[in-house]
Amino acid sequence: MKALLLEEKANVFEMKVGDVEKPSPKPGEILVKIKATACNPVDYQTGIRGNPNWVYPHVVMPPFVKTL
Repeated sequence: MKALLLEEKANVFEMKVGDVEKPSPKPGEILVKIKATACNPVDYQTGIRGNPNWVYPHVVMPPFVKTL
């Protein structure tokens, strides 16, 4: 599946769409199809600072519109 990837900390202006493994829902979870998404200032500010718990490339998870 396609995802917006942050290759490394502080490199938010060079994010790329790339392929990642499609997640499998666990019991009690659902998989949604994303129709549209957007990046907000907090998304790129967090990307610049990074997060010690992230593994790179990091899949950016901004707000999205979904189909159930």
